Amino acid sequence: MVPLGTGRGSRYDLVGIGNLTRLGEETVSGSLFSTSSTTTHATGVLTLHDVNGTIRLNLVGPTQSHNAALPTQFRYTVASGTGTHSSFRSTGLINVHLVPLTHTLTLDILPTV
Repeated sequence: MVPLGTGRGSRYDLVGIGNLTRLGEETVSGSLFSTSSTTTHATGVLTLHDVNGTIRLNLVGPTQSHNAALPTQFRYTVASGTGTHSSFRSTGLINVHLVPLTHTLTLDILPTV
């Protein structure tokens, strides 16, 4: 977590490897942003990368109060893809399990489309 200054929320930089249904092993990187003094939705961008290309996900959290903690769930939409993933389309939910003490994060990606 990187505090962005008074009233500006926090940034969580992510990198990891996981296995996804329909895609297999993926490298995941990106950032999540908590709400700030001027925003009421946490946001984020994740990029999934494998030997076949990349998939970029845009994330939006639920409405929260200003300067709230990172939510445990985001809605995602596939923004773009490259390589064989260029026509990949999906929307759904991402559950975030953050354990600051051990600097670990688990993401459950739950497609609805």
